[in-house]
Amino acid sequence: MDFRNYVRSRVGKYRIGIEFGASYNPIVAKKDGFNVYIVDHADEASLREKYRDHPVDVTRIEPVDAIDDGGELTRLLPEGERFDYIIASHVFEHLPDPIRFLQRCTRALKPDGKLYLMLPDRRFTFDYFRPVSTTGAMVRAYLEKRTRHDPAHLFDHYSMSAERNGAGVWADLDGGVFSFTGTLEAGYAAATSLQTDYLDCHAWIFTPASFRNIIEELREINLIEMGEVEFYDSVGCEFFVVLSPNAPSNLLSRVERAERVVREASRIAT
Repeated sequence: MDFRNYVRSRVGKYRIGIEFGASYNPIVAKKDGFNVYIVDHADEASLREKYRDHPVDVTRIEPVDAIDDGGELTRLLPEGERFDYIIASHVFEHLPDPIRFLQRCTRALKPDGKLYLMLPDRRFTFDYFRPVSTTGAMVRAYLEKRTRHDPAHLFDHYSMSAERNGAGVWADLDGGVFSFTGTLEAGYAAATSLQTDYLDCHAWIFTPASFRNIIEELREINLIEMGEVEFYDSVGCEFFVVLSPNAPSNLLSRVERAERVVREASRIAT
């Protein structure tokens, strides 16, 4: 399944939405006729400069409507109006405070609005050696109102990044030769940096089952209203989840979900 084509077919061009972090690879491009607001960490000129020496097509970078400062997304629209959809492809794992992001999305969406998330599956990426994140760690980030990454997340990202057969991402569980590209020294330097400028990392590590469990646990303790309305298992290095404020209750018990997380974690490349 092509997740991006699926999203384009579902949102259509007449609905109004947001794409977070579209950068040089927008899913719903304005130039293709989509009624979309682009929210990113920097403006168009800065993004073009950032990727100028990278092997990407910087002409695909579109005008940025808002630099994300953690404020309410509803301010992009006239008072009282809400969005039909929000798209975030490989954004969620970078957020210092994912719970607050989900809360902001809920307030910005119509009651039947959809949040489309594409997320990396740690079993198929450079996060391979990192343990999955927990609900408790996410709650801690929320209670701390975190706007910069935790030193532990920075250390793990910069010290434990890995390759399999020389690649940072892969698409299967067949065996291979692993090596670390991160170093302990780089991890410690990142963890102890003053972070006068924002230092990015993969703060949150998931398999599909672990992500789905976190969402349900956050919902059960009323920290978020979002729930799962669609799920598609990993294709290549990523999986795809659609959340909505009006999602039905999950029928699996907490134990059943936890058992699913453990079973899935055991299916790794060897």
